[in-house]
This record gives sequence, C-alpha cells and structure tokens, in this order.
Amino acid sequence: FQRKETKKIMYTGGFTIAQQGAIMDLVNLINKFPDLDIKLILCTIEPPDLVKEMGISPGPKVVIRQANREEIPALQQSADILFLPFSFPIHGYDHLTILRTASPSKLPEYLAAGRPILVYAPAYTYYSRYARREGFGLVVDQPDPDLLREALIKLKNDQSLCVELTENARRVAEKYQWSIYGRPRVR
Repeated sequence: FQRKETKKIMYTGGFTIAQQGAIMDLVNLINKFPDLDIKLILCTIEPPDLVKEMGISPGPKVVIRQANREEIPALQQSADILFLPFSFPIHGYDHLTILRTASPSKLPEYLAAGRPILVYAPAYTYYSRYARREGFGLVVDQPDPDLLREALIKLKNDQSLCVELTENARRVAEKYQWSIYGRPRVR
C-alpha cells in the first residue's frame, strides 16, 4: 500500500481583484476534488481577514498565512508548486491593457525559487505568453476547471515535467541575474 502524498501549491504576494477570481477557481477545484490531494497555501502580506473578506476561507485544504517579505523566499522554496494567477474577464477583471502588459513583482522570485510554476491566466497576458515562450511554467490560459485539474495532476505526477520547468525557470532567472531573493546578484 502506497500512501498518497499531499502536494502544497502556494501563492505568495498581494491579494487583489486581479488574482481573486483565479484563486477562487483553484480553491473551488481543490474543495470539489479531494482526490487531488493538494493543499493551497496563500501567503500574503495582507491580513488574513482581508483575504476572507474577498470570499476565501481557510479550511482543511486551504491555508491563509500572513507573511512578511523576508519570509517569502523560504516559503516559496517549501512549496511543491508555485501558483501564478491572473483573473479572467469572467471574474470581472477585464482591464485588457493592464492584463496584456502587467508582470507581477513575484515573477523573479518564483523563477529563482526552484519550484515548478503553474500559470493560470488569460492567453493574452504577459506572463502566459512569457511562460510559454521560455518554458518556465505550465500554462492554463482558459477559465476551464477541467484544464486546471489536468494541469495540477500533471504537475503532481510528472517529475520530468517539473524538472524541465524548474530548469527553464532558473535559466530565465540567471539570464536576468535574479537571485533567490528576487534582487540582482552582484558579480
């Protein structure tokens, strides 16, 4: 008998309407399919009550944790998967110009963390396009629960894919000289 291992998927950073709908999709999916054996950890600099006000409650599969900026790199490294979300227009966030060009400040940290990245964002967003082009993240670019579930299962079970994504992420981080702390390294 082999014990199933619960994987930790983590989001770190601010919590706004730009992420809210996409994070809610993941929460709903995790709660709907307990067989996924995935726990979502939301590490935010915001007070946990703010996250709860936005409709996300902690539970057995969802942890809300306030963290300061200094803790974030170690927390990211403790995750099995890093979640890089951007809400879809169906979530009420349809600022197309912002979506096309926005790049979260957490991206360099995620790239340098040494963990596979799941990008859940519209196809026209900067980081969906960038992740596809550079191969550093598994991209789900449609608000489709089946596609999101399939991606989670892939990341949970396909170790070679995770290694490939992680190596590509580190290559991109090195190209821009991003360290594990998201700051340029001094040469």
